[in-house]
Amino acid sequence: FYFNFAVSGVYTNILYPPLIMFIISFFSASAGISGALILVPFQMSFFGYTAPGVTATNFIYSIVTSPFQTLNYIKNRNFSLSVFFLFLTGSIPGIFFGYCIRIFFLFNEDIFKVFTGIFLCFFGFISLRKSKKIKDEYNIDDLKKPDFTIVSEKIGVQDTVIEFNTGRKVSFSTKNVFIPSFLSGVMGGAYGVGAGAIMVQFCIFFMGIPLYLIAGASFAATFVSSVLSLIIYEIGPFAEPGLVTSPDWFLGILFGIGGILGIRAGSFAGKLIPGRFVKMCFGGIFVFIAIKYIIPVVSNGNYFF
Repeated sequence: FYFNFAVSGVYTNILYPPLIMFIISFFSASAGISGALILVPFQMSFFGYTAPGVTATNFIYSIVTSPFQTLNYIKNRNFSLSVFFLFLTGSIPGIFFGYCIRIFFLFNEDIFKVFTGIFLCFFGFISLRKSKKIKDEYNIDDLKKPDFTIVSEKIGVQDTVIEFNTGRKVSFSTKNVFIPSFLSGVMGGAYGVGAGAIMVQFCIFFMGIPLYLIAGASFAATFVSSVLSLIIYEIGPFAEPGLVTSPDWFLGILFGIGGILGIRAGSFAGKLIPGRFVKMCFGGIFVFIAIKYIIPVVSNGNYFF
């Protein structure tokens, strides 16, 4: 069952990638966290895959798993086209900048590990903050009810207003979404995560936009931004000769298959798993990885910034 993945140079049992991502996605689905966040350090630490192609391979996971999650929200009429459009407006140009940062400044393994550590510190903070909440701001089951559906959307120059069947209206500043979405595109394009997975954190914790409004749009934005990012990495513009930016398609698809199964299983078992505990665990894992990656580089005197 051992297989040599030619592009990445990974040699491992062909069952390990989907099995590992099944386990990661099973628990990350319960915590409301993208499994792609853990996939990058997993590939680097356990497979020794550190070239820019590891970022591209990570996007394949998001491309495979995001459509299934998006369709659930579209089916239940909880999908906001306005939020989806605003997410992409800023993130698309950011994606290209993220790619350039990856190949010009983060091509070195140590530099990228420091970046990964800083990136995961942000998500570790978010996860630990979530774990302290007594209860969620909404019941996920409410989103499946016919009376909790979007009936109208309006994007204005100043504000975007979305109304539900219940009569509830949610409004937020249109212009204030652009900069966070651009930054999400930059960070996601450099790290290997769809912009939607990052943008949803900005919206909740810094802009006060409720999760039930942006969840579906974030999955769709993750899919589209991941596709665009993958195309850029596959083409590899401006890359120095010998710098591998292309993804390992077979490895990424195996990760995606395990992710789909894990997300499905995690969604069924979600009510049996204490969400606060899982969020706390992921927060601790993110911080641990950050320390593991940053301290050795700094202690060796390799200062890059």
